Amino acid sequence: MNPYFGCIRGLGHHLWRSMYETCDAKRIGLPRILQEDILDACFAPVSDLQEGRAALHHIFHWTVLSFWDRSVDPRPGSHSTFILFGILTFEAAVAKAKSEWPEVWKRYTFTVTEIKT
Repeated sequence: MNPYFGCIRGLGHHLWRSMYETCDAKRIGLPRILQEDILDACFAPVSDLQEGRAALHHIFHWTVLSFWDRSVDPRPGSHSTFILFGILTFEAAVAKAKSEWPEVWKRYTFTVTEIKT
């Protein structure tokens, strides 16, 4: 399963391998630019802080889907970021993230839409 960076059960953003296990970006082979300190709110769109506004990035052989999400953590910088192996379109990235992280997607009460950056 591809990793997810965000909140699962409470405040604070972490890199997750599953709904129950965090992981270390270096240990799972993510490039430096996709490690925890950079993932923390650096990929969500700065032009629109509304929940569900998403940015899509392609970095090496990875797709990063990131959007504002205050469904667990109400603070303004809270976000969900999905790190997906391969170069995916927005639609394919959303579909893959939904299939791999259905419990996370169930909590969204907003629509995820791409903002072109």
